[in-house]
Amino acid sequence: MKILYSILLISLLFSCNNEPPKSNDVISKIEFIELIKSIHLIEAKYEVQKNKNNVTAKHQLRVEYDSIFNSFKLKVEDFEKSIKFYSTDSNELDEIYDLAIEGLINEKKKSLNIN
Repeated sequence: MKILYSILLISLLFSCNNEPPKSNDVISKIEFIELIKSIHLIEAKYEVQKNKNNVTAKHQLRVEYDSIFNSFKLKVEDFEKSIKFYSTDSNELDEIYDLAIEGLINEKKKSLNIN
């Protein structure tokens, strides 16, 4: 989780001097929500694994980030542009995160057969 927030913070800091990208340059809101869900899952996995072997956990985290970006057919730059775009409206970014968390909770409930 700390790494995700670090990535977001770094992306925002580096993007402060530039204009926000136009909406056609960013990941769709629905796809971005799915991307955030995937990132939260690998970050949670990393947090558990780092206590056993931090070096291995960091390596696995990098591999899984690459895998996520490949599965979404994205580059890190696409993610950074999207963070920059959606962060121009903090309410929209909050909504994206809320929907991502809600989606993860619903997926967990489904896997446990909880209504």
